[in-house]
Amino acid sequence: MRTNNKCTEVGASHEGSRRPKTTVAKGTKGNSSAASSSSKKRTPAKRISGPMGNGVFGVRVFIPRDRNPCSPLLHFDLEEHISFKLTLKKIRGCGNNDICATWYNKAMHDTVKAKVKESGFLPFLSILGHGKKGDRPLLVALAERWWDTTHTFHFDEVGEMTMTPTDFAAITGLRVGGKRLTYDLDIYRNKNKVVKLFGKPIADLLAGERRVPYESLCTPYWKKNPKDDKEADQIARAFILCLIGSSFLNDKSQYVSMHYAPCLEIVSDIGKYDWGGAALACLYRSLDSCSRGRSSSMGGYWRAWEVWACEYLKPFALSRPSGTLNTWLRTLRWVGAKSKRDLQHHLEHFR
Repeated sequence: MRTNNKCTEVGASHEGSRRPKTTVAKGTKGNSSAASSSSKKRTPAKRISGPMGNGVFGVRVFIPRDRNPCSPLLHFDLEEHISFKLTLKKIRGCGNNDICATWYNKAMHDTVKAKVKESGFLPFLSILGHGKKGDRPLLVALAERWWDTTHTFHFDEVGEMTMTPTDFAAITGLRVGGKRLTYDLDIYRNKNKVVKLFGKPIADLLAGERRVPYESLCTPYWKKNPKDDKEADQIARAFILCLIGSSFLNDKSQYVSMHYAPCLEIVSDIGKYDWGGAALACLYRSLDSCSRGRSSSMGGYWRAWEVWACEYLKPFALSRPSGTLNTWLRTLRWVGAKSKRDLQHHLEHFR
């Protein structure tokens, strides 16, 4: 991670052309430890802070207490892990995977579409907007087997497994590798820069705040015919910022931070950044938080966990794949598949 004073490096269309309403799941805190008879409070777990003072990628991160980095032990604070308590019954996925699919397919001018395609996000867009319900018990079952100290699943008969960068790229179409993402934490203070990159409508929506509601980004540019190439670039940047905040670097809020702006400045270079690596890190961090009971909401493109389980773990598979082993993206093998059983199955099936 490279840091300076201001910057830190680190599908199918929805029915109809109306903008979909955003539904965001509310996270709940994990159960706290009971107070001792002496009323002495237990020292709370530490957390890592990232951009804007929030958790990394908007996720609160669990750090084992008094951990010795040289110790070979990998399992710390077992009583804090949800596999010890078995109190978490469901995990809700965050974000809105319909809004950008609808915007791109129903309300975007061809000139802007060409710029979005050049940025490399077209494969990822192809898996959005299918409207398939998530399997909450499956996400809980995976979280119960996930260890934040290794970023791997621990299975009794198989051993350790995890989603590799290659897996993630094959599932989402987001390439892992490339230039480090660059953050400008103070760009919201520079209204002229915001106007230059995103246009006056977005600067007015921002109103001096660090973040903007991602659904509001599409409002001024919905079915907008750009008057010149400069405005087409602005619309493309607003769209990709909306995609970041709603689909693969999202948290349980309905907002996206403006600090990604430096990566969007040169539209032709947007695809050179490591969006896949950042998205995979967000997915890891989010599952870390769920596995420790710090949250019951999963950020990032959480559907990737479902597809990964269907591909690698036969008992976890929701349905028979609709495509072949050569189907790319791998998500497309499962979004249209017929379910072998009711999605509202019991969590005990996986335990």
